[in-house]
Amino acid sequence: MSQVKTIIKDSAVYTASTILAQFIGIFTSIAMRRFLTPEMMGVWTTLQVILNYALFAELGVFTAIEVKIPYLRGKNLVSEIQNMRNTALTFAVMISLAIALVLFSASFILIGRMPDYVILGIRVVALIIVATFFYNLYIVMLRADKSFFLLSNAIVANSILMLFFVSVLTYFYKLKGLYFATFLATLTSWVFIKFRTKYKLKLYFNTKLARSLSGIGLPILLAGITYTILLSVDKIMIIKMIGPKELGFYSIAILALTYAHNFPKLLGTVLLPSMQEEFGRNDSKERVLQYVKQPMIIIAYVFPAVLAIAYFGIPILVHYVLPKYVMGIGSMKMLLCGCFFISLVPLTHNFIITINKQVMLIPVTLAAVLYGIAINYGVIKMGYGISGVALGTSFTYFLYFAALFFYVMRYCENLREVCKSFLRICAPFVYFLITMLLLEHFVKINSIVKRTIVQALIFYIVYAPVLWYINNRTKVIYRLLKGIAAVSPKKEVFLNEAL
Repeated sequence: MSQVKTIIKDSAVYTASTILAQFIGIFTSIAMRRFLTPEMMGVWTTLQVILNYALFAELGVFTAIEVKIPYLRGKNLVSEIQNMRNTALTFAVMISLAIALVLFSASFILIGRMPDYVILGIRVVALIIVATFFYNLYIVMLRADKSFFLLSNAIVANSILMLFFVSVLTYFYKLKGLYFATFLATLTSWVFIKFRTKYKLKLYFNTKLARSLSGIGLPILLAGITYTILLSVDKIMIIKMIGPKELGFYSIAILALTYAHNFPKLLGTVLLPSMQEEFGRNDSKERVLQYVKQPMIIIAYVFPAVLAIAYFGIPILVHYVLPKYVMGIGSMKMLLCGCFFISLVPLTHNFIITINKQVMLIPVTLAAVLYGIAINYGVIKMGYGISGVALGTSFTYFLYFAALFFYVMRYCENLREVCKSFLRICAPFVYFLITMLLLEHFVKINSIVKRTIVQALIFYIVYAPVLWYINNRTKVIYRLLKGIAAVSPKKEVFLNEAL
């Protein structure tokens, strides 16, 4: 199977499994809140904070092996890969047990100061942390080994197990049942992956290797945290300066952003190990850059059609199912503009990580955070509300993407070529934006359903030539619709071919 077909197949399977897991997760969340009181949910949410912060104790080691294993595989250094896996395993054992011991000790100190159910929660969270460390280790190894079919099965299995254990144990034992449900679901998911992968791991620790891995992975981890803050700036500014009610309206925009850019984000995860392997084989930045340019062009030309689904579909959903949130539709439409650019960012991150320049991501992302705070502060003070925040956030995402794009492309192209590539990436978005503005201005029908249907039909007719063009050059839509096996070998287009 050609590389492009494999990447498309892996991306489709990985995305579908993630969406399915999120859908199952909705029912899990409903089950939790149905069987627990708000006070109990508050206790569990607090304990989850402990869990989330404890997982940072891996110090980037797990993140690093996801990057280094495919790189070493590209250089055919199998023995070093095994040493890396064993060191990561031993590190996970040491750190997770140390954290568990601290939490167990703290639980005894807190006896008499906190309710018994909180003490029990701290002790079970200690066990959850140990299980989660091993589960996360195997997840990153699956990604590094490009075992996306098994990874997809594991993600769905974990969500099903969580729903099952939470529904049964929480129903009978309330908050205590939730503690053990989470532990059992995580532990069972890890055991499932362990026996399916059959990695022959053993306890082995190389201090120098562990420091090297942390040196590689910690900046990536910190950059990830900073990036998460960037994606949260709009929400933070709204809750601080406007209030929770407006943030509730804005949640419609957040919902659209979260689900609309799932596929581009997961595509970046699928591409990363292939980029590392390519770089390991020849240390060529030019070859690796093709894993950025061509997928980025494909996303830029296809993604507006996906954004249009959210643009037209969510207002109808809100109007008939969530009418109290209708005030958030305007901000949702504006934030979809930023969604286009932020969805292209993971590909630039991949290149920067591949060439081991991940440290620079931290100051660039921090600068974007500060700019986001400043522009959102300004639009709120000027009275533009959540729609202004959505527009300001979209512009922040545009500038952040532009900065990373020019940084990445300048490694292999002159400034003139970079500018041409940038305009080529932005062209379908500009076409999308102009089409939407014209539709809003000229197509005015009182019935929201009729108006949306007419606007959607006109948009897809007008945008069809763009989709035809990119499909004619890459066959990407044909492959997605007809299936990987149906593609003729004579028509294969590899990622390293020029469009």
